[in-house]
Amino acid sequence: MAVRRRLARVIIPGLCAGGACGAGVGLGLYPPAVGIAGSVAVAVLVGLAVRRLRISRPGS
Repeated sequence: MAVRRRLARVIIPGLCAGGACGAGVGLGLYPPAVGIAGSVAVAVLVGLAVRRLRISRPGS
């Protein structure tokens, strides 16, 4: 259960940040290319953070 909480603390803010990128495009705040690049950057950062958490997990 503790592992799930640790992963959720990384994934949920990442989902919110990715959603904010899409919302900015939807509201016309910036062009689609910027939203796509932002979403990809957020996905990469979240993926790396989750990978780091899973590798550093005790007992693995």
